[in-house]
Amino acid sequence: MSELLKDDSDQKVKLKTGNRLVDFTTTLIAGLLLLGAIFYFVGGGNSSPYTNTHTIASTFSLGGLLPKFCSSEFPIALNAASHTIFGQIDESKKNADDSIRHLKIARDAYKVLNSQNTVAGHACLSMLGRELSSKNDYAQAEIVLKEATDSAKVAYGPQHEMVALALRDQGLLFASQKKYAEAEKVYKEAYDLDLNGLGKHHLDVAYDMSCIAEMKFRQKLYTESIQYFKDSLLVWKENRGQYHPSFSWVEENLAKAYYESGDYAQAAREFEKSLARSDHLHGTHGKEYFRNLAWLSWSYLFDANPDRARIRVTRLSVMLNNTSDTDVIPMIDVLESAADVFISLGEYRQAEELYQRLLRLQKSQWGLDDPRLERTTKHLAECTEHISAESGSLKSAN
Repeated sequence: MSELLKDDSDQKVKLKTGNRLVDFTTTLIAGLLLLGAIFYFVGGGNSSPYTNTHTIASTFSLGGLLPKFCSSEFPIALNAASHTIFGQIDESKKNADDSIRHLKIARDAYKVLNSQNTVAGHACLSMLGRELSSKNDYAQAEIVLKEATDSAKVAYGPQHEMVALALRDQGLLFASQKKYAEAEKVYKEAYDLDLNGLGKHHLDVAYDMSCIAEMKFRQKLYTESIQYFKDSLLVWKENRGQYHPSFSWVEENLAKAYYESGDYAQAAREFEKSLARSDHLHGTHGKEYFRNLAWLSWSYLFDANPDRARIRVTRLSVMLNNTSDTDVIPMIDVLESAADVFISLGEYRQAEELYQRLLRLQKSQWGLDDPRLERTTKHLAECTEHISAESGSLKSAN
């Protein structure tokens, strides 16, 4: 009996040992698959020293993540890799809270492993910074995105497009907080890297210049802003042709920069170009088309060209009249702007019609006691007074 028990015990030991080996092998394979998935998500090698991505061996050597999979720190490495993947999946599904939770776990694991400065570590930091920014957690996002930029400089080298991309993420974060000078600074760093690495005719360079121009505009540095917008547009059109939706915002902002600088004639020309591009690309018009038509009307008005201002604002009024209240509410400022142009032109009947609709929509959105109604009510009364005076003059004449 004792021999039978001993044999049974030996069999159990062998079985447990075999199971441990299977478990370890399975986990190792899973870890390597996850690691490979990270490389799938962050991209592969490319055409130049500026755009290439490191190989697994070069990226994860010298204290990187790969050697950890072959050491006693394997469980932590697996944790880092798996939560990076889960975070990326949740990011793609717009599950920001879950993505942040996974990425924070991964970030801590990379720190324990001293592997933040690897491709995988950088990917984790970049995603976490963007997700924190999307949740308006700006203080933490600023810290993480700075870490991501520093990580990119080590993982890819200081002169690499991944550093430029990390700088752009920082620029967007600063702009979200209205820190326009700080945003301009990092956008310029990205521009210098892209210009040296890609050449002046590349779309990334055009985008960098557009971002710098936008930050100049926000700081009311209109002359500098105009030059950056013009230079970027040349590259955009060189790559995408004269008509393409990807740079519509650049054209629109160039026109606004001219307007704010007081060059209303040039602003009108640029707004006309922007509207023509939109007409060329599609027949249906979004909110920005309505807004640009309002900007154009004001440009002609301030350029002492009331006839053209009247033509453009009349077209805008017709378009607004053919648009439902539901669609007008998100651009209620355009309705108000059109009414203001008409009253400035002395077209009180057209202005009155728009102000009446504006007041009705404002009441439905803000309530009857909102102080913002006062301005509309005042202008409506002004229109009524002028219309009554005109009617009285006509009766006296008859």
